[in-house]
Amino acid sequence: IIMVAQQPGPVSSVCGPACVATVGFDNCPDLDLLLVPGGQGTRKQVSNPTLLSFLRRLYPNLEFLASICTGAGLLAAAGLWHRDPGWDPFARQAGLV
Repeated sequence: IIMVAQQPGPVSSVCGPACVATVGFDNCPDLDLLLVPGGQGTRKQVSNPTLLSFLRRLYPNLEFLASICTGAGLLAAAGLWHRDPGWDPFARQAGLV
């Protein structure tokens, strides 16, 4: 398990303790699985072109892509949400991200 952020180092959280990213977007190795977290920070990150480009760069080589809550909005902003007509969580979260 590795923690990734735009730059390596501590990443603050509005909910409490910081986590530490060991790699940045520029030196992130290929991953099998990427979990995109949600939370209040997604409201700013949804318009971060560096993050969205990073997600698009990793996507073709991922075996699994997952998100938690509003992290799904980041995937949508990056163009990585492939809509299933029977299940559309973005319609319910449209005003939250």
